[in-house]
Amino acid sequence: SFATWRSNHQERLEEISTVKITELGPVEFAERGRGEPVLLLHGTPGGYDQVLAGPSLFADEYREIIVSRPGYLRTPLSSGKTPEEQADLFAELLNMLGVERNVVVGVSGGGPAAIQYALRHPDRTSALILLSARTRSHPVDDDDDPPFMTDRIREIFGTDFLVWLLQDRIAESFATAAPEELSDESKHALKQVVLSAVPEDLRVDGRKNDTQMLTDRRIDTWPLSDISVPVLIIYGADDSGVSPQESAYAHEKIANSRLIKLQGGHFIGVTHAQAVRAVMQTFLDDFKI
Repeated sequence: SFATWRSNHQERLEEISTVKITELGPVEFAERGRGEPVLLLHGTPGGYDQVLAGPSLFADEYREIIVSRPGYLRTPLSSGKTPEEQADLFAELLNMLGVERNVVVGVSGGGPAAIQYALRHPDRTSALILLSARTRSHPVDDDDDPPFMTDRIREIFGTDFLVWLLQDRIAESFATAAPEELSDESKHALKQVVLSAVPEDLRVDGRKNDTQMLTDRRIDTWPLSDISVPVLIIYGADDSGVSPQESAYAHEKIANSRLIKLQGGHFIGVTHAQAVRAVMQTFLDDFKI
């Protein structure tokens, strides 16, 4: 059952997305909606499917362009390791798609690339939105956690099997940060987010690269004060994945940025989609985007 599910899952991933060969390398993306273009950058780990798994956070008059960042799925790491290189890669993709100006959204580990997009391509950036996003360096040690039975299962059967086996329990653990009972739609979306870790072998390069990039203290020297486009920063009060202090840090550094705290944890884009959507729409309306 697992082998059949995994095979079908990977086939669906390739059916939904498209790969464009830019001058900087291949990049995979999917689209949803039409209208004002929005570039969405997923977190760690992930791929375009991580964003597509959740409900749309934009109204029908927006065109979501959802990429797989380098090292994830069908975007090779060679297309851009650093956040700067990734920002340039996405600008090249949007050139090929005929997009001259767009909103950019960085979710979680996609925050650094989104910030660099706004820094390096201000003339084509309508606005920057950071959602539960990384904004500064963060020391990470993969060996900090003690071994558990799940580690033994992972060693024997692999991470994909573990995710498939425990998908309901993992999704439930994500939902515990929500102060209210979640709808069936939200619970289903959380499960799809969990499954965006599979297949692991098509995401491991991106995850390891993200870890390496986030431990680079150079991020803390980025001139966030130079960002001149409208900026919205949203975070969950109970976020255990990315400290709310990172959102506060970006807000302090970026003049005239708007900081919004919502109740919930790291996955507020799924568990509190309606509230996030309302905040984003008000922000975009205020700047007539």
